[in-house]
Amino acid sequence: MTATMDKAKISGIVGSLGAIAAVVAGYANFFMLAGFGMFFFTLLIQYGSFKFKIVTSAAVLTGLSYFFFGGGSMP
Repeated sequence: MTATMDKAKISGIVGSLGAIAAVVAGYANFFMLAGFGMFFFTLLIQYGSFKFKIVTSAAVLTGLSYFFFGGGSMP
């Protein structure tokens, strides 16, 4: 039960940081979406298979890097 609680705590912290980052970046209307999205992505990465962990991490990093450095915009 301890490992499960630790994973839930980590996911909650990452979700909170995602929500805070959305507000700091000026996208306050995406506060809940960013928080829940980062929370669920972190849970998927922690409980998924090894291939899924790599693909999910690469997809999230590619999307975020395009958004922040490539001039992308939120949908």
